[in-house]
Amino acid sequence: MRQREAEMLLRKIAFALAALSLGSGEAKAQSDAELLIAQYGFSFGQQFLGKVVRGKNIWKAFRQTSYEAVPSATLQYTGMKMVGQDYRLALPSQLLMQKGAWFGRQSILGRPIFSQEALTSWELDYFWFNFRLRDGKVLPPRVNVATVGISFYYDNVRLEWRRSLATGVVVLTSTNGRIGNRVGQAGSGVILMRSPRYGDSFRHELVHTHQSIRGNAFSDPLLHQGDSQSRFLPFLRLNLGSLVGRVPATLQEFFGEPAYYSQLHEWEARAYANSPK
Repeated sequence: MRQREAEMLLRKIAFALAALSLGSGEAKAQSDAELLIAQYGFSFGQQFLGKVVRGKNIWKAFRQTSYEAVPSATLQYTGMKMVGQDYRLALPSQLLMQKGAWFGRQSILGRPIFSQEALTSWELDYFWFNFRLRDGKVLPPRVNVATVGISFYYDNVRLEWRRSLATGVVVLTSTNGRIGNRVGQAGSGVILMRSPRYGDSFRHELVHTHQSIRGNAFSDPLLHQGDSQSRFLPFLRLNLGSLVGRVPATLQEFFGEPAYYSQLHEWEARAYANSPK
């Protein structure tokens, strides 16, 4: 009975979040409908492929994923919408992104997605660490290896403590104003900006960090990094979500769409942050 009540509550939350995010206005609804479809397509693709890779029957995987991708897509859409409007919402929006990733991992691992644990398990990436609460119990933090590596890869940068503390993301600014031909770039919990004048570009890059979290839903269970999976050196986590997030771009290039700003991850970031590039 408790599991059924939790399932009904989660469904109500999903529908409420979708309603709040859609807002009103014909043009806005049209744009948000496209973003929701894109979120569902990405979530469906990850969960379906994850199930198949782990040996699930293709038809059963397709049928189950058709509805199991809904809560993850809804939460992740809402999270990206929040951070795309205001960078100060980065932490609560990340909680929604992480919960969406949790639904994705549960689906890939073949575990119930509507359970009491959905309300008592939470996750947050903050600076170089991954903090977890599982079924109401605090788990030891893990070190996000990719975040650490990227943080110390760049030269001639300084750490922007204020923005980093506010968002949980490692925010770096170039000290010589040079990072190629871009205003900013992001991935795996690290943002590098050309100058401290952020504006729309900063929110754009925050959406990219949220895309990395979404991609972790696919890589984590396959690398035995789910909360209930045991692995070697459990205090280290290979957060490869940025690589997973670039898969659609690779497919787009393969099928003849080489334009960088037409790729899915850039299209999403521009749309959510209302930024030109």
